[in-house]
Parts: sequence; C-alpha cells; structure tokens
Amino acid sequence: MSLKPDALSVQLGFAGSGVSMTWSKAVGDERVARRVLAFLEDRRVLFGQRHLEDEWHCVRSAQEIRVFLTEQIGAAETSAELAASLRAMRAASRKFIDAAGPRAENFRAWGGDQSTHFGLALGDLRTLFGLQVARISATYGISIDPELASICPPVDNGDDPQDLSWLPGVE
Repeated sequence: MSLKPDALSVQLGFAGSGVSMTWSKAVGDERVARRVLAFLEDRRVLFGQRHLEDEWHCVRSAQEIRVFLTEQIGAAETSAELAASLRAMRAASRKFIDAAGPRAENFRAWGGDQSTHFGLALGDLRTLFGLQVARISATYGISIDPELASICPPVDNGDDPQDLSWLPGVE
C-alpha cells in the first residue's frame, strides 16, 4: 500500500508486548466534508415541509445528491470513516429513488396509499441523512444551516449541545 501525503497518517506505538496503531483523518477530509454539507444545505428534499413537496422533484433531487456524493467519493482521498458516511448517504438516496419507481409513480397521490409510501420513504431518507450529517458535523467541527440541522437527531447530553459522542461512530 502506498500512502499519499494528503491521504493518511499512521502512528505505530510499542507498549510492552503489544503493538498499537492510530489512524488519523485524511488531510482533505475537512474540505470534502465542508463541500458536502454546503451542497446538502441547498437540498430542500432533506428538510422541506412534506405536504408541499413534489414527488418527482424530490426524486430528481435525490438523483443529483447521489451523483454528487459519488463524485466526492471518487475525487478525493478520504478516510474510511468519511467515505463510509458518504456511501451511507448515497445508499439512502438510491433506496429512495428505487422506492419511487419510474417517474415517481409509486409516490404519486392519485387516490391510493401512494402518498403514504412517499412520506415513509422521505422520512427514511431524512433520518439516514440526519445521522450522517450529524456525524460529519461533529467529527470536523463544522456548523450547519439550521434547516439541514433540523433532520439531525435531537441532542440530550447535558450542557454541551456540540457534544455528539452519543451518536454511533462519533467519539
């Protein structure tokens, strides 16, 4: 394995009979994280009022998000942790798009329970994105727009609202 200068920092330590390794974030991670969060802050599909959303526009927006995330994963040297968050959001977008069917037919509210399918799929999308957005924001200390922050899990950890250590994967 060859390490690129901006990609990864590895520290080896020898203590007694054991060997420890510490992996640190890739140098470009914060730049990629900022770019991704800024892009998501302008995606109303993630935080707009559900009853005002057009199903087809939401599917198209999810497609644009998926393409953007794929570009970010492929274009940058990112740590495994950041790449995992980007891939999780991309998978959530794909799941939402697949649930919609062709031209969002499964989401159209034409007299059946399709609108329920749309609401559930949109809720799943927002929940999955909210977890990853909170994780990225906490890991890199990046403030996010209040609208995007509205999909993040609620904080109930005492006096420090910036402490998201209770989230899976955030230390």
